[in-house]
Amino acid sequence: MSKLLNFFNQNINESYILKFKENLFEIKPGYTHILVLTNKKTNNHWCSSSNNPQEREKTLKYLLKKRDEWHGPWRELFGNLDKNEIEDQVSSKIVKVEDLDNEDLMKTSFDRSKFDISFFLPTINEYLKCRSYENNRDYKNLDFVKKIRESVETIIGGKENVFTFNLSDIDEAIEEIIATSIKMKHSH
Repeated sequence: MSKLLNFFNQNINESYILKFKENLFEIKPGYTHILVLTNKKTNNHWCSSSNNPQEREKTLKYLLKKRDEWHGPWRELFGNLDKNEIEDQVSSKIVKVEDLDNEDLMKTSFDRSKFDISFFLPTINEYLKCRSYENNRDYKNLDFVKKIRESVETIIGGKENVFTFNLSDIDEAIEEIIATSIKMKHSH
């Protein structure tokens, strides 16, 4: 289990996680389900909220066959699949919003253009405090915090022609910076 996911499970209250999911998945009022499409080759997910998940599933499976109508995130997530293998290489499942597990949350590809980073940064700050204490790092070390924030903002903010990100990208970037920081500390 990733350290960020473990932190979520142990330190973030359920009401925040539900708000976080609602923010990430753009869940409209009254929508109670999420359809999760998974690229079996990469194990990355794309989610869509719905109040009629079976109908939404039919629509999305139809759209998967119409590659020329895909938007940026779908091109990134499913573009590695040959058109003849899409039906076999994309799985789907329907879950209630509150039942979407954190593992799915970490592997879901989110549309950068619709993500509100200001909602997420307070959680990242708490995570950084926790991780810095674990590693005897001074959370107030501004260079350390700045480097992580810049990395998170780059991942979420994106690069040209990159339309999605997932939380596991953020987790990996943070862990890499922490590991580099620990190595540098021990080499001095």
